[in-house]
Amino acid sequence: MTPLARFLHVSDNETPATKGRISVFPLQLRNPTRYYQIWNTDYTRPEMVNETVNDLRRNPPKYIQWYNGLNVPSEQRAPGDHLGPLYEFLIANYEPCGEPYDEDRMTQLWRRKYVPPPN
Repeated sequence: MTPLARFLHVSDNETPATKGRISVFPLQLRNPTRYYQIWNTDYTRPEMVNETVNDLRRNPPKYIQWYNGLNVPSEQRAPGDHLGPLYEFLIANYEPCGEPYDEDRMTQLWRRKYVPPPN
């Protein structure tokens, strides 16, 4: 078991909206954004991505759980994939910490980069 795996659990509070989905809450921290999930399909609209980035700027978490299969620059994304600005925000403000985990080794914890206080 990885050190992070000790802090992960699957929600046992299933509702009709979440039935059949795996709900992982790393470290039991609150989501600082207004969206439970985002997708690299047209289901996630550009305005949802912009709101997510703005939420993360307003209330930046120390860690973000990220699926590394989404590490695609904006100009290389498929039509309907609007996650480019979120990925750009992630790589500008966060860095991977630790090894990827889960069965496909694609999920990773990213830590907010240190920014020295202004002089």
